[in-house]
This record gives sequence, C-alpha cells and structure tokens, in this order.
Amino acid sequence: MATRRKQNKTATKKNPAAVMLGRLGGLKGGPARAANMTPEERSESARKAVAARWARAKQSKQRAA
Repeated sequence: MATRRKQNKTATKKNPAAVMLGRLGGLKGGPARAANMTPEERSESARKAVAARWARAKQSKQRAA
C-alpha cells in the first residue's frame, strides 16, 4: 500500500506556471544527461535502473503474499 503524503490544507493548489517550468526541466534533464555520458556509463546507468525496478517489484510481491 502506497503511503500518502500529508497535505497542507492551505497549499492544495499548485502554481500552473511553476508546474510547467518544472515539467520542462524534467523533460530536458534525461536526454541532456545521457548526451554527456559515454556508452559504458549509459549502459551502467540502465543496468542500475533495471535492478532497482526488479527489486521494487520483488518487494511489492512479497508484501502481497
């Protein structure tokens, strides 16, 4: 079961301009980071990402059992 973040009742709305800027930065970040990496570094990064996803999947499967 996912944990819910505590929400401040006065800060429930987000500034749309800030959301847009954050999204733009997020969309640029991954490709820009990959462009500066060597093929070996990209491969290692991908390998770590796969291991993290599988570990999370195994953990959630164990909790369900």
